[in-house]
Parts: sequence; C-alpha cells; structure tokens
Amino acid sequence: MKKWICKFKPMKHLTLLILVFFSLIVNSQEYKFNAIIKFCPEENIILTRFYGDQILVVDSLTPEKSGEIEFKFSANTASGIYRLVFSDEKILDFIFNKENIELSSHYNYIMDSVKVKSSTENILFYKYLRRKRDFEIKMELISPLIDYYPRTDMFYWNIVYKFDELQFEWREYLDSLSKNCGQTYVARISRMEKTPSVSSDLSGQERSAFFKQHFFDDISFGDTSLFRSNVFSGKIIEYLSLYSNPRLSQSELEDEFINATNVLLAKVSDDPTSYEFVLNYLVNGFEKFHFDKVLEYISENFVLDGKCEDEKRKSMLEKRLAKYKELANGKAGPEIVMKDIEGKEFVLSQLDADYTLLVFWASWCPHCLNVLPEIKKLYEDDNVVDFKVVAISVDTSANDWKKEINNGGFNWINCSDLNGWNSKAADDYNIYATPSMVLLDKQKTIISKPITKSELKKAIKALNK
Repeated sequence: MKKWICKFKPMKHLTLLILVFFSLIVNSQEYKFNAIIKFCPEENIILTRFYGDQILVVDSLTPEKSGEIEFKFSANTASGIYRLVFSDEKILDFIFNKENIELSSHYNYIMDSVKVKSSTENILFYKYLRRKRDFEIKMELISPLIDYYPRTDMFYWNIVYKFDELQFEWREYLDSLSKNCGQTYVARISRMEKTPSVSSDLSGQERSAFFKQHFFDDISFGDTSLFRSNVFSGKIIEYLSLYSNPRLSQSELEDEFINATNVLLAKVSDDPTSYEFVLNYLVNGFEKFHFDKVLEYISENFVLDGKCEDEKRKSMLEKRLAKYKELANGKAGPEIVMKDIEGKEFVLSQLDADYTLLVFWASWCPHCLNVLPEIKKLYEDDNVVDFKVVAISVDTSANDWKKEINNGGFNWINCSDLNGWNSKAADDYNIYATPSMVLLDKQKTIISKPITKSELKKAIKALNK
C-alpha cells in the first residue's frame, strides 16, 4: 500500500506540471494582424476597440513605406470588432477572434477594396458588410416607390415583388450565417440584424408603426460579447431613428424618445448586464443632445437596483441620474459661491434679480463665442423682461477667459474658479457640454434649461407674459 502511494504522488505532480506547462503555452500565444495598404501615408495609425459608444485606444504605429502594418494580439485579447483609425479619419474595421489576420486594401477607398487573404472571420465579415450595404441601399431606393408609384400601372407589381424578395433574401442570408457559422463572431452579429420583414401593403407611416411595435421580435440583447462592437449601439440608434421627425419641436421629439426608451429598457429588463449597458448608452446619448426632459424621465422611472454587476459603474450612473432629479424644472438651483472677474466673492443666493440666466461656457468653445453675442442682444433689449446674466467659465487660463470677455464686451457677472471641468458649479449643475444655460426665477428655482438660441429667446420672451 505504501509503495502504491509513493508511485501515485509523482504522477499527480507530473499531471499538474503538464497542465501548468500547456496553460503557459496557450497564454503566451500571439496572433498577428497583417495588412498591406497601398498608398498609405507614413503617419500614425491608431488601433482602437469598441465598448458601447466608447472607442478605446489599444495601440498605435507608423506603417512601413510599403504600407505594411502589423499588430499583435495576446491569447487573452477579447473577441470583438476592432478599428484602425488613420490620420485623415479614414477607418478600417475588422474582427479579432483568436486567429491570424492577413488582408490588403487601397488607401483611397479603404473599406471598399479590402481583400482578406487569411481569416475565416473577416472573409465572412466583409461579405456580410457588403451584403448589408447592398440590401440597405436597395431598400432605401425602393421604399418610396412602394409609397408613390401608381398602383394602376403594372410595373408597380414588379416593385412589390422586388420589395418582398429583397427582404426574404436578406433574412435567408442571416439565417444561413447563424446556422452554418454558429461559432463565429459574425454569426453573433447576424442574430442582431433580424429586424422583421414588412408587408408592401402598408403605407410609409404604417411601416414605421409596425417597426416600432415589432423591431425587437427576433432580437436578443443577451449576447454580451457584442458589447465589444458597434452592433448593439447601432441597433439602439436604428430604433430611436423610428421616432425622430424633423417637424417636431424639441419637447415633442423628447416625448417620442421617452416612448422609445420605455420599449428599449423593457426589452432588457430581465438581463442586468444588458440593462445597465443600454441604460448607460441612452444616458450618454441623450446628454450629448441636451435631452434633459428624457433624462429626467429616466431618472424618475428607471433604477439600477439589482440590475448592474459592476458596482463602480453603477455608482457613477446612479449619481448622474440622481443629478437629473435634483435639477428638474421646479427644483431649487444649487448655491454658487465663486470669485468674479474682479476677484470679489459672488454668491448666487444673494443676487437680487427677478430672473437669472446661468451660462456655462469656455473661451476655447467656438459655439459659445457664437451664442454669447446673441445672449448679449437679449440682455440689452429693452423690450424683454429684465434679467441678470451670470456667465460661469470652465476655463483654466485666466488670460484666455478675460481676453474673450473683453473682446465680446460681456459686461455682466463673470465668474470662474479656473478649475476647468472640475469646477464645483459645473459639477453641481451637471454640466457636461458648453454652452449650457439654466434660467432661474427670483427664488433661484429652475424654470427651464434652453439649449439653442431660439429656445432661449422663446423662454425669455415668455417671461413678459
């Protein structure tokens, strides 16, 4: 019995050593991306990756004179869509999924001329991209004919046949990718493209209504590997575009986006990871366009309790959403205590004014320098209600800040702590873009947050009533 035990232990240790050895080999394995881009300038090329609406830098290099490019990927590099960004903003997308990649292209039409020499994923990917573009162009051209071509003309039925055929062939192609290439990243992408086929009998307005209701019938947000691509974000934008209408006012458009948000977040409500991803993506997007009404609605109606596995991201998102609750119209504007341009302490609550317009701006912001003169016209207009302007700069350079004030003749209350985006006032008012405006009443209660010059004029003139 003792002899048996003695023989067993070395075997056990040997097995462990073999496992460790093979683990080291696997983890040390490298994959290469090789490309030859004809006529590629010898300027910096940046390798980036996607995560939702973020494009994150991975690496960079300067190509050889021959246009040869090589990047290396370790075995633990996550699968996903990667993007090369060139000096003049040309891009080249490819999929990395644990294989070597070899391709060539022409710099002047870089995406259109890609030839994949080695990489199963990218052979499939570029075929998919071309089929998708072909489908979308044809559908964009034929859809108006369905709406406007005379139905009494026999050619109309050729249009109907082609309209139905295009949708059928596209669905059939996606199904074949999903079925026959099931382990590939392209197959995962194809499952997110299965928007419903629509009947040619429906009008343009009816088709839009149909898509709003059935857009996600065959789409699941459960494949979190697609976070590392622009596919999820693309589907969200595509769905939101169904609610967009240039004839709508800002407020009406925000009402439409609230309806879209309800559908999107209901779709992912049972998956905590996808819920947090979609919610964060929507908040980021609506912030960029100053859709505060939508953001306030989200903050009031959607929570992250139990729906976010990353506590740090959860805390940051909860903080942002809480700010929108605190800064909704009808809520008290946060106190501001800051030095003015003369070095004197300014306290917002001590300002005696029937109305106060807070303007967050910066000397380096071209749009700010276009908006401030328009505000000045209103400020000096005797036909509008009297209001005070408090212009708060997120500059870090006192010279630049003061220079633009003097150049513009902005003789109102000018304040800055010269802390840039770390300004307490900017943080308290949830400012993430310039210019941003907040209109307060005599009690320093928030009345509105106009975005454009026309909205500001409308808000100021409404105070006369």
